[in-house]
Amino acid sequence: MKYDEDHDLSSIDDPSSTTGASPPAGFPSRLSTAELRRSLEAGWPHPEATSAASPVVHLSGAAPAGAHVAFGASPVVHLSGAAPAGAHVAFGASPSVHLSGSAPTGAHVSYSGSPAVHLSGAAPIVGSHQVGAVSGGVPSWQGFQVGGVSKAAISGAGGVYDESESSATTPLKMTHIGPSLVRAGVEVWLKGLSRFLDPGRLQFTRCLVTMPEFFDPEFAAELSIPTEVGGREAVRRAAAESDVLMIWGPSELGDWLGDCRPALTVFVAHGEGSYTRGYLDGCGPVVDHVVAVSRRVQERVTDGYPTTVIPNGVDSSHLARSLSRSESRARFSFGPDDFVVGYVGRFSPEKRAHRVIEAVAKLPQNFKALLVGWGPLHPQLLDLANRLIPGRFAMTVGKGCFGDYYEAMDALCMVSAEEGYPLVVLEAMMCGRPVIATDVGGVPDLLIDRVNGVVVPGDVESIRSAVLLLQKHPEWARGLAAEAKKVADERGHARRMARGYEDLVHRLWREKKQSAVGSRNGRETNGALSHGVR
Repeated sequence: MKYDEDHDLSSIDDPSSTTGASPPAGFPSRLSTAELRRSLEAGWPHPEATSAASPVVHLSGAAPAGAHVAFGASPVVHLSGAAPAGAHVAFGASPSVHLSGSAPTGAHVSYSGSPAVHLSGAAPIVGSHQVGAVSGGVPSWQGFQVGGVSKAAISGAGGVYDESESSATTPLKMTHIGPSLVRAGVEVWLKGLSRFLDPGRLQFTRCLVTMPEFFDPEFAAELSIPTEVGGREAVRRAAAESDVLMIWGPSELGDWLGDCRPALTVFVAHGEGSYTRGYLDGCGPVVDHVVAVSRRVQERVTDGYPTTVIPNGVDSSHLARSLSRSESRARFSFGPDDFVVGYVGRFSPEKRAHRVIEAVAKLPQNFKALLVGWGPLHPQLLDLANRLIPGRFAMTVGKGCFGDYYEAMDALCMVSAEEGYPLVVLEAMMCGRPVIATDVGGVPDLLIDRVNGVVVPGDVESIRSAVLLLQKHPEWARGLAAEAKKVADERGHARRMARGYEDLVHRLWREKKQSAVGSRNGRETNGALSHGVR
């Protein structure tokens, strides 16, 4: 970006201030607010004046309000003060336009040719700005916002604009909608994301759960977001009251919002399975963009939808510890010589927690299992463990300081049939525990077999062999864990993930606004041409 550090607009009433060439006949170069209003009311600029070359015009004060002002070829125009408010200002070929102060607010300003537009002062300059097509294949820009006290410049053929200097005047309000809110991966992701979003850019204003039977009020109380359980009408109300909907289901959302499409809807694909694609297709009619939590999810689920990959991140405060390693193990009756194989996650079929139990059953008596989770298969898994490894396991829901659970383990097993970007793998890596995992979801983005983890096919024998390998080679296991911790620390923090969501949502918001401005400008231009306005 080019900075116009020394640009200073003098008062238009200062007779000593001069800028550019002398104006041609018919164009006043200095106008007070009252004079400009009278001139506009009298019909200036005249048709012959608008076609004159190189006008130099200064607009200041609160004028013109609601006016349509057109300039001819190569004008040099200064807009300052609080002007123009609600005006339609059109510039001819190759203008040089200086915008300063808090101007223009709510204006529609259009440029043609190769404009040089300089923004300075303590704007925001919030309005509709559009550059016409230019030669040489240079793209146009339109619908920008500049705020704060930084200076910026837009220059060159067709305009050059550096978005890094822009900022929205108010944060975007976002509602999260999903079918459930329980102690599972999606909810832990939401908890971390909501904590690290910059409230000056993007705010969760509510979390809406559509299936009351899968709502955990205890977990909801841990969120920093107001929660609500509701169906069609609650969803429609959220769409009307929010700038952005962030959704991952249910499938009915496409029907519920069909006649009241939200301003912007982002679908987050959390898994690589068919159920995620089913949710996406059901919501598809109102989805503007998809976030895939891993490259594998993008490849397998989001085909046909515009997609951005934003890997999951962990809120490290979730991994706080309150106990020593010996204390963490003692509370589950694990001894110092036991090798504890851990599982953390939902007790559901695709997670295959039963294979961890079956693998431990094939190992010597000092191999134990710690199963941390919740889900519909809890009774069956409890029965299986009591039959196969009685006295050699502990099962718990998992609350509070999750670092205590990982501290009690010697290795984590994540052997799912499908995943998105498994947070439990990242958590174990951050806690310095070696990981045994199947090659699913985001695992290929995190683990390299025998370098920073052990990747297995997921059958019981492969799990048993991997556990035994780690137990027999403790120094090697610690080396794997140390390498994995480096990767997790570099890539896996929730703050990094939150910045990705902020940047994406704001980019999508700008693009949608620009598209709307472009459509409106096209309609206005056609209307103006039909009335002979240039």
